[in-house]
Amino acid sequence: MVNSRIKKNKRGWVRLLEAFIAIVLLTSVLVVVSKTNSSPRNELQERISIIQTSIIRDIQLNEELRAAILSVNVADPVEWEDFETSGLSGVKERIEKLAPKDMECSAQICEINNPCSLKDVSKKEVYAKSGIISADLNTYSPRQIKMFCVR
Repeated sequence: MVNSRIKKNKRGWVRLLEAFIAIVLLTSVLVVVSKTNSSPRNELQERISIIQTSIIRDIQLNEELRAAILSVNVADPVEWEDFETSGLSGVKERIEKLAPKDMECSAQICEINNPCSLKDVSKKEVYAKSGIISADLNTYSPRQIKMFCVR
């Protein structure tokens, strides 16, 4: 009687162990599959975000570029094509120099409460990042610079 009870208990532990191993295997397979499917795209998004952030931060910390942005009248957003005629050629050159070569990047300057938006979004993937260009000692008129990279 005691021997049959011990055998039944052993079978219960074996089944419990089998179920636990099956759950661990299924979970690990799901984790591996989900990471391999989303990994390349997430890496690209992160790389572009880091580059855009560093470009905007570079512009924010450069006194000349910041002064040029603050001196522009932004009643209407300053489009990428108008950067040179608006006195923002230094900003445009900096963005073109530091932007990824495999992407087409542009920017807009606008007021803080005015949303900058890309006019032509027919391209496949658009990555956007914005930053605030705030006051210097003479002027308080913060602006928003929004950078768009299209792939």
